[in-house]
Amino acid sequence: MAKLAPSVTRQNAAVCGPQWVKIAKDVSVSRRRVSPQSRPFLLQAIHAVTTFSTQERLVQVEELKRLLFTSALLKVQSNIDLLLGLLTYLAWSSDAFLGRADLVSRLMMLAISLVYDLRLFKSSSIDVEVMMSMTQGWAEESPRNLDDETPYGILERQRAVLACFILSSNVSSHLGRQDAIRWTPQMDEALRVITMDNSCPTDKLFVAQVQLQLLKQKAESRPDRQVVTLAKNLVDYIPHKSADASPGETPRVHL
Repeated sequence: MAKLAPSVTRQNAAVCGPQWVKIAKDVSVSRRRVSPQSRPFLLQAIHAVTTFSTQERLVQVEELKRLLFTSALLKVQSNIDLLLGLLTYLAWSSDAFLGRADLVSRLMMLAISLVYDLRLFKSSSIDVEVMMSMTQGWAEESPRNLDDETPYGILERQRAVLACFILSSNVSSHLGRQDAIRWTPQMDEALRVITMDNSCPTDKLFVAQVQLQLLKQKAESRPDRQVVTLAKNLVDYIPHKSADASPGETPRVHL
């Protein structure tokens, strides 16, 4: 993996600013939580999608894909760093506009599979835990580091699964290649916790986007096509409207 200068890493992270990744204002905290040691693939993804030079960006993207396929498919790894990096690339890459809809769809399915592998929104049943213990030697497929059980780590995972919901909904709507990830009670809880958390300013916009996607899904299940059209327009409208919103303003959609 290419070595990234800390200054470039922090600058690109601030420019990219994926709403499901919290970049702390405190530089020392930011270095500890989002560093080449703790989040190498995420930082590589941020660097790849924010590189201004087209030629260099193509090189970075190809290297990112190689690392992704090696880690996820050959080494069969599943971790939050891999998921966050993949979601960041899906959100900011131009593949969908370059005739690579099939690649975007395949990468989205890989992200969803990582969510399942990491058990981010679904508790294992007793039967599943017993079978996993018999076949793999432990009840959970991806035992977590104790550091991941901090409030920051918990919120990080909750943001990741909600980001997967948003992106899979977008891919489903615009490319028509797959179904969006299903909404679960655990997602309701994640949305509630993130709504109450005031540690990250971008969470307000992030929560609004999740609510709008959920509204859109509910509207599509009803026969009133005018409601469907309204919901779709709202989902497309929120990214542009957010630029005009004041820092203290919280967009709200009542479901």
